[in-house]
Amino acid sequence: MHKQVEQFNQEILKIEPREVGLMGEQEFRLSMQQLREEISEIEDAYAEGDLVGVLDGLIDLDYFQKGVVYKHGISAEVYKLLFGQVHHCNMTKKKGVKETRQGFGDSADAIKPTGWIAPETKIRDTLRAIRYESIEDTTPRHTISTPDGSGNGTD
Repeated sequence: MHKQVEQFNQEILKIEPREVGLMGEQEFRLSMQQLREEISEIEDAYAEGDLVGVLDGLIDLDYFQKGVVYKHGISAEVYKLLFGQVHHCNMTKKKGVKETRQGFGDSADAIKPTGWIAPETKIRDTLRAIRYESIEDTTPRHTISTPDGSGNGTD
């Protein structure tokens, strides 16, 4: 899916692959507005009992989200690594009710158990492995290797 969003950004929006880094402020603000609009459309479709509209909105939300990731210079390959790291951390959570999300009956939610380790360290390690040293460093880098040193990444 991410490859298809990359294709859309390159062919339709004419946005070429970028170095890893924060996108410009105007572009970021537009992207956040687009994500909020999709969430609003999903809520409207749900209120109308429109499953097709909900699903279309959720897919559009995913499409926009992956576009934002692409615009930060994250390729499909790197995204897959980062997603796996976040997934691994999420799989250590437990079913429960978060204090700030009370009042939803017995709807499923996940909470961080004592000692839970957030994925940010692994994300930083992966970005360093692709030669992106810090969030402030925008020096062009091209070699991708995985944090375990296997070097199974590509540019």
